[in-house]
Amino acid sequence: NRLGLGTNRITDTPEARALLQRAVELGVNFIDTAYRYTGGVSETTIGNTLAPYSTGLVVATKGGWSETRPDEMRGLLEESLRRLQTDCIDLYQLHRVNPDVPIEDSVNMLKQFQDEGKICHIGLSEVNVEQLERAQKVATIVSVQNEYNVAVRKHETLVDYCTAHGIIF
Repeated sequence: NRLGLGTNRITDTPEARALLQRAVELGVNFIDTAYRYTGGVSETTIGNTLAPYSTGLVVATKGGWSETRPDEMRGLLEESLRRLQTDCIDLYQLHRVNPDVPIEDSVNMLKQFQDEGKICHIGLSEVNVEQLERAQKVATIVSVQNEYNVAVRKHETLVDYCTAHGIIF
């Protein structure tokens, strides 16, 4: 579906669990979270509420931040897998690019996770066209998640690039 549920503020409360359950009942089939959201509690709440996941429900999470080195990403992924109560994450996105590390190195680590069967698809968050092009030389990038709304339109060129290349934005 074109609409998903962002869970940046979800905590493990009865109300949050009811919200997640109701969203899925209403046909929401994309849940977005990140290891940083509410200190990992967002992922834990999703896992406690929805695991095992129904067929067709895509749970996406993000790992890595602007100071994260590729060798630190495995620990973040393993924590997300545990909190989400799954062996494989549908869509794992690099949350932020570390400016001190070539994006190719970070994406190569994500590609290793994919090859190991720990993630199905690779996405990026808060990137530009040049970074996306470099990342695509290492792995298939299926999605980009940048801030984009009525007020923030600075990524128009990236939206056009993604549209032209069949990448979800």
